[in-house]
Amino acid sequence: MPQCTTGRVYVLKFTSSDRRLFFWLQEPKTDKDDELAARVNQILSSPNPAALATGRRAGGPRGGRL
Repeated sequence: MPQCTTGRVYVLKFTSSDRRLFFWLQEPKTDKDDELAARVNQILSSPNPAALATGRRAGGPRGGRL
């Protein structure tokens, strides 16, 4: 993204509209960027993101945290 000259940015594009959200990464290290992107994509495409975060069903005794 040419507008981001001081870091790294993710763009969340919605398939239902032209809406886009931009997220600038604050972590200075780049070594886990690919892992982070894969995890975000996995969570966003899951029908139950809370279960992915905790390995439990949503609404369990320990709510999901990312």
